[in-house]
Amino acid sequence: MKQTRRTVFLRARVTPEEREQFMTLCDARRIDASTGLRRLVREATAFGPSLEGESRAAVVGLTAQLKAVGVNLNQVVRAMNTGLVPSSDAILMNVQACAEQIKRAEAMFVSICEPRFQKAVAALSEGGDDAK
Repeated sequence: MKQTRRTVFLRARVTPEEREQFMTLCDARRIDASTGLRRLVREATAFGPSLEGESRAAVVGLTAQLKAVGVNLNQVVRAMNTGLVPSSDAILMNVQACAEQIKRAEAMFVSICEPRFQKAVAALSEGGDDAK
């Protein structure tokens, strides 16, 4: 997996109570404050949730499988278009079924990420005690 260099700093002032509560949340997840803040920033900017452990491994595996299926579908369609494989309704139906499954997987990812993004945006819009 590609490692991104983190070179930009983001600073925020919080109350001692806010810091304590945030650090308690981070400690419970065994992450440092930077990781916790990065996760919040990712969700608020629609980069999607940060995954770890078993869920991360499952998403990485699923992504690799979807890419492989996409490559295979492209090869089948290319072979059909060039006449290497005779075009048939059965093959076309299977290719379309695979494409639909990929669309459903994509919709599942969106359904996981979008509500989290909307919740983060709503929290930013509330203003709280910083609104002047």
